[in-house]
Amino acid sequence: MACERPFFRLEPGLWPVKRFHPPSLSLLLSHFSSAKELGIVASWGQNVRERELDEACATGNYEIVNIAFLCIFGNGQTPDINLSGHCSECWGAPCTKYASQIAYCQSKDVKIFLSFREDSRRYSLSSGQDAKRVADYLWTNFLGGHQNNSEGLLGNTVLDDIALGIKQGGTYYHDDLARELDSY
Repeated sequence: MACERPFFRLEPGLWPVKRFHPPSLSLLLSHFSSAKELGIVASWGQNVRERELDEACATGNYEIVNIAFLCIFGNGQTPDINLSGHCSECWGAPCTKYASQIAYCQSKDVKIFLSFREDSRRYSLSSGQDAKRVADYLWTNFLGGHQNNSEGLLGNTVLDDIALGIKQGGTYYHDDLARELDSY
């Protein structure tokens, strides 16, 4: 019997509700008809064996899917997205192919966020100006700032938000980054 490819990877700290119900939550969970009502957040993009993004959204189980990850940014580095085996400009499989899948997910009322990778060796913000440059990059490539019908890294699509889940490394200038993003 062949193994099925997983749809997603749950964010740390979230239980896969349909598989495990801790006794303290059993009564609460009985009041919901689907996992989506609980606001389940899934990460997608870090397992070459996982199914396509639109398949995860088609389940109806998720309120938010984090596309993982923006793995390099700040400190003068050219930002880079890592979708582990799904797509990469450097090996000729552009990530623009996901524009239609993102649109499909959004049509199903699933919000699509871009997550930051938690790897302190590959990102840092060196100043408020650096935070502004990263915010400009995010706006231009992911949040609707691409002009004249040019495509961002994920195609001609607009993500719903950015998930700043930075747990390692310094937090200097992350407040500047958040303010800059909020200003658009």
